[in-house]
Amino acid sequence: MDLEEVVLELHSQLQQSKQAFQDLKEKFLICTSTMYSLAKQLQKYRKDNDLIASVLGEKMQFHDEELAERLTVEEQLSTSWEKCFITYQRASVGTPHSAQF
Repeated sequence: MDLEEVVLELHSQLQQSKQAFQDLKEKFLICTSTMYSLAKQLQKYRKDNDLIASVLGEKMQFHDEELAERLTVEEQLSTSWEKCFITYQRASVGTPHSAQF
């Protein structure tokens, strides 16, 4: 192999190396932009997730308070009904036609 062939071979290898470097550089840029895009989406997802969790937490708290209020009303109604029933029973014991339940 003479000097000219060696130079041509080295030149060919240099061109291949440059092309491989360019390909790797493009892949790196694509990966970098994809990474930034995914990071941005993840950040948005986390914000949305926090917002949803906050709203659901408020709704759960509202429903818990509403349920507690309903239970209180039901307990009051139950107590009132029992008092009325006892009063009715006492009143009907003294009458000849007592109601049967």
